Amino acid sequence: MKGITFLVVLFMGFVVMAQPSNVVSSKVYLESGELDKAKKAADAAVIHSETSIWAKAWKYRGDIYYSIYNSKDEKYHSLSNNPLPVVFDSYRKVKELDKSGEFKDDTKEKLEFVNAYSLNNGVEYFNEKQYEKARTLFLLSNEAAAELGIFDSLANYNIALASERLEDHKTAIKYFKACAENGYREARMYYFILSEYNQLGDEETYIIELNKYLEKFPMNQDLLSLKLNSHLKRGENNEALIYIDRMLVNDPNNGVYHFSKGSILDGLQRYGKAEVAYKKALSIDSYHFNANYNLGALYFNKGVELSNQANEQSTDEEYNKLKKIADLEFKNALPYLEKAYEIDSNHRGTLISLKQLYARFGMTEKYEEVKAKLNN
Repeated sequence: MKGITFLVVLFMGFVVMAQPSNVVSSKVYLESGELDKAKKAADAAVIHSETSIWAKAWKYRGDIYYSIYNSKDEKYHSLSNNPLPVVFDSYRKVKELDKSGEFKDDTKEKLEFVNAYSLNNGVEYFNEKQYEKARTLFLLSNEAAAELGIFDSLANYNIALASERLEDHKTAIKYFKACAENGYREARMYYFILSEYNQLGDEETYIIELNKYLEKFPMNQDLLSLKLNSHLKRGENNEALIYIDRMLVNDPNNGVYHFSKGSILDGLQRYGKAEVAYKKALSIDSYHFNANYNLGALYFNKGVELSNQANEQSTDEEYNKLKKIADLEFKNALPYLEKAYEIDSNHRGTLISLKQLYARFGMTEKYEEVKAKLNN
């Protein structure tokens, strides 16, 4: 019996020693460049109950997968389809177990490596429109940064962008907000957040958040544009004027803004001020189609209104007086509508108005031209 007991003890001692030897073996095989054997030993060491709590077991595993990632030899490079997460998990475990700080520098170096290379690889996938793979790597990059005690604004921003492409708007909002809260392009992030709420169809939150962000950045052009559009969408033209004026303070030589102001004033039937705004837009860009068409239409409509009033008069004197004023308005309309026609010769509204004007003023050749256009 004593002999049998002795053999059992020896056998158990062999098992106990086998796993520590895997730690040693993983290091030896790594140093000799035999990454297949090193990987096998390291993977075994980190799941054994005794060596799984050894910082160096995890360190060697992280170093081995790091070498697999960087290997130029396809035999070794193909040992893992996705080594970066293993490097990260291994060194996160080293950070947890290394109470003495023996591997502090190695840990920092490898976590920085995972942070940088995950981000770079994620960008490659993003550019290839493989957004799910890209986001996975951006998340890994962000985790590595967090382990280093760093807020990685670029990783967070890229997670948000990839989520937006994946139509995961709630996740996009979460990471855009993280960027804003950490001071990364704060006002721009608010614009993106609001776009995501718009995609979700959450109008109530959209308005609450927009008002909150405008309190912080009352003259931010992107946020003012969103506020302007929110009022226009609800037909609140008087309120919209407040915000288009703020936008013009920021950018007084923007023809589009002057046109927009003219269009709002036009809708409010404040035609004199609308005329001034349209003319300002055209002084900046004479080829702005909508400004030309709207200004021409403004004069044309005034002419139509005066013509209708003339037809209602009981005396020739009053009729001729109003008709003369109406003709002046129609003549004012003509150059702007002709300019609109020059810019877009297929716009039906322009053609119809020009046809009537050419008929009114006996401009036969031009009348036949636009008539043929309309018939076609």
